[in-house]
Amino acid sequence: PLEHVTNEHFVVWMRVATRPQFRKLYGYIEQTIPAGTEFSFDINLNYVVESFEGTKAIIISTNSITGGKSTLIGQTFYYMGFFCLFC
Repeated sequence: PLEHVTNEHFVVWMRVATRPQFRKLYGYIEQTIPAGTEFSFDINLNYVVESFEGTKAIIISTNSITGGKSTLIGQTFYYMGFFCLFC
């Protein structure tokens, strides 16, 4: 991690993305959200993306125990790990 930086949001943002299209997790909610709940966000333009044809978006999603929107990749890693341990 970056030395002497304590802002977790900034540290996540500064991680290098491995692909041209990427998502970076800003935060998470650790409670059940009832259906029909309305959210409100205040967004500041702190980094201009038009110069390189970039975009910004807010994505509200769920994650699996393997960390992604799809469990297939996580399950593949688990199965390959068990296979390597037992062979």
